[in-house]
Amino acid sequence: MSTLVIRLADNLPDTDRNRQAAETAYERLAATGWTPIGGYPGSDVHWEVECNLCGWTGNMFYSHMRRDDRHGHPKRHRGCVALATRGEALAAWLQTQPTAEPGEETPATVRAERVAAEGEARAAHVEVETGPPKTPGPRAKRAASESAGTDRSTPRVPAGPKAAGNRIRVQKRTGRTGGQPVTVTVIHVNCACRIGAATLVGEFADVPAADRAAGKAARGTGQPPAHCGKSAALV
Repeated sequence: MSTLVIRLADNLPDTDRNRQAAETAYERLAATGWTPIGGYPGSDVHWEVECNLCGWTGNMFYSHMRRDDRHGHPKRHRGCVALATRGEALAAWLQTQPTAEPGEETPATVRAERVAAEGEARAAHVEVETGPPKTPGPRAKRAASESAGTDRSTPRVPAGPKAAGNRIRVQKRTGRTGGQPVTVTVIHVNCACRIGAATLVGEFADVPAADRAAGKAARGTGQPPAHCGKSAALV
């Protein structure tokens, strides 16, 4: 396998200046918890990216992403993890990303290549489509809205009785921010996140039980429990 290749958007000229700008942008995204899906399009053009803190995908302006907000945190999208735990969540994610020697791959670079390849495959599929796209009718739009929810960027985990197939877990993990240890308690509902035995608090029959266990586990940490951004609805 090869190391991550800096990619430019198809409509961006391949010049030394654009290459340097793209390299700076890729480094900023890697340091602030983003994975680029498309090639670098320029500073003030929408760039399709994935948030590594909650799993959201969408378009962002790099001119916004390269600046910190008024709280000193890298700017995020609407519906990302709560501001109170955003710095800790980023620090915890960065702790999982090993530093690579020159020419060596890390899981983050491998994942970025995979996401980029998937984006190219989607783009190629769109290019071979023939005929105008079909416009969904009112009934289809209403069904899609009810199925997807009103805000795709904000994960919702409805509580209710346990049904067969639900997997509800609580994780307590420790990272570092500003040189200080930070402990975060996270509730995972029907997600595929890998949780080691050392950080798993337990598995639970329903969300209320998981909430109670997470609240107990979070005592003394100074951080309220949070829901995993990749959680799915109960079945």
